[in-house]
Amino acid sequence: MNKGRLMIIEDEKFSASVLQKTLERLGYEVVANVQNSQDAIEKFKIELPDVILMDFNIEGALDGGDLSKVLDKIQPTANIFMTSSEDDESLQKIMDAKPDAYIQKPFEPRELRAVLELALYKRRKEKELNDLLNSLDNKVKERTRELNELVKELKTEVSAKEIIQKKLEESLQTEKKFGELKSNLISNLSHEFKTPLSTIRSSAQLLTAIIERKKFESLNVNISTRIEQSVDHLRDLFTRILMVEETAGKAYNALIEKVDLSKLWEDIMSDLKPKTCSGTTINLDKKLDSNLIKSDPRLLKQIISNVLSNACKYSKPNGEIFVKLSLEQSTLFFQVQDHGIGMSPNDLNQIFYRFYRGENVESIEGTGIGMSIMKKSLDALDGQVEIDSQINVGTLVKIVIPVQIIS
Repeated sequence: MNKGRLMIIEDEKFSASVLQKTLERLGYEVVANVQNSQDAIEKFKIELPDVILMDFNIEGALDGGDLSKVLDKIQPTANIFMTSSEDDESLQKIMDAKPDAYIQKPFEPRELRAVLELALYKRRKEKELNDLLNSLDNKVKERTRELNELVKELKTEVSAKEIIQKKLEESLQTEKKFGELKSNLISNLSHEFKTPLSTIRSSAQLLTAIIERKKFESLNVNISTRIEQSVDHLRDLFTRILMVEETAGKAYNALIEKVDLSKLWEDIMSDLKPKTCSGTTINLDKKLDSNLIKSDPRLLKQIISNVLSNACKYSKPNGEIFVKLSLEQSTLFFQVQDHGIGMSPNDLNQIFYRFYRGENVESIEGTGIGMSIMKKSLDALDGQVEIDSQINVGTLVKIVIPVQIIS
């Protein structure tokens, strides 16, 4: 199985030949093996490989750093530097070139494989992000085109000048909101993806350095955990984005089964406490005559998790939130009170719109899709929600969901 298309740039022919054989044994396809920068540019234009494995000090007018910039302008590609230098000045030059990774000569095949797999994984995720943003851009353009067509129809069908003017203003305002929505979403998503991708990159580089020197073996588990957590964050973000697509309506089909409310609460806490709610005290008032009900556990988790996540996220540092969970006459009552930044009446009117974020969230991370997911999940269970909020006072969310109690 071909794991990826690689290009080798190494001015020592023997080393380049050995490296190519090693890569082919590991399952990679070597599409080019060149010794200088000029040949590298020509071959790169033809082959467009997935990964470049380059000696930083190569023959030609350009060193590895300058060459990587030239190739990146042709097409962004995963770039891994090889070096035998160990002095700080040489290593700093490599880091200034901002490679996806670097590896110290001589290296073992397993070290090379680890670095290559991480570099390829990072590039795949970056491509998925770009595809997602391009898809969003196309949808915004399509919606803008539809709005423009609507304006044309209004001009021909409505003769009264005042009505035409009013509709034009409404359409232009809607178009403006879609433009702002696109800008905010792209900015938020870019920030959300940069953090875990940066963690993957730095952890991979540190892991490589540790393997090379065969020291600090006890840190390997922590580094691997950081990589796994970052990957989980990306996967969760993709899932949340896909859930708000119009074509994902089937994601909200309720599948009724037995649910243990105590276990559901424990699962939600195990997800939120180490992350969003790590610095928040959650005071739970639980009154359940029975822990067992019939409902959809996945939709219940989406409802409770998104409300709790927002309460923690928008509370003051080291703040408290108060939660009530109770069952009464085949109805599940869930209430969350925080004393955070609160919301304006205008924000409350738009809180369930996809990608909408409040005017006062400032630099707090988020995508504006959590409450949209919560509302759709709640609707699927025939539930209701009531929200009261004041700026700089806090927010109270009350939710009721019909369930079947198992005695």
